[in-house]
Amino acid sequence: IEVSENGNKIKGLKRGTITSDNNLIIKGNEFDFEKTSNILKLEGDVIIEDLEKNYTIFAEKVNYNKDKEIIKTENNSKLVLGDEGNILANKFEYQRLNDLIVAQDKVKITNKLKEYEISAEEINYLRGISKIISKGKTEAIFQSKFIFNSEDIDFLIKDNVLSSNKKTKIQDSNSQVYFVDKFKYNIKDKILNGKNILLISNYNLPKS
Repeated sequence: IEVSENGNKIKGLKRGTITSDNNLIIKGNEFDFEKTSNILKLEGDVIIEDLEKNYTIFAEKVNYNKDKEIIKTENNSKLVLGDEGNILANKFEYQRLNDLIVAQDKVKITNKLKEYEISAEEINYLRGISKIISKGKTEAIFQSKFIFNSEDIDFLIKDNVLSSNKKTKIQDSNSQVYFVDKFKYNIKDKILNGKNILLISNYNLPKS
């Protein structure tokens, strides 16, 4: 450990573990901590385990602002949320006070328990109200049977409702495809409500 600027900066060059007073266990190969800004920077196989909010972060780089309770990650980031599934992305921002996760760049959320997978360039996950919001082009797969290709999707997890106000292509396991201008889909009841629905049967099947 190196200490400089009259104790204001602390640098660790060998892998170590930091336990915070707010139930975080932080591990990394190298770290820099600045007392005046209360910002901790880590590099190399970083692992953050949050005992209070029940998640674990894996990343190559992490910036933790303790005053604002914001954790930012870079490069090969993974967020493990227990029964809520996993999130993969190149970078995250976890706002602990708001319980908001902003994931960007090649984002994929998977939940094997609830049987869904959502991919987009940006996804916001509001843990407190169990809501997922995607931005831009999005692919959502449910129960390995239904594939939604759309934009700006909202997913209310507890209500099992997926929706978008953008044009969407929906394909099921029976080779039926629906084109809609906007939609709301109840996953549990398998009920689709949409505007200007066009149904095509035997989609992409070879003609006999």
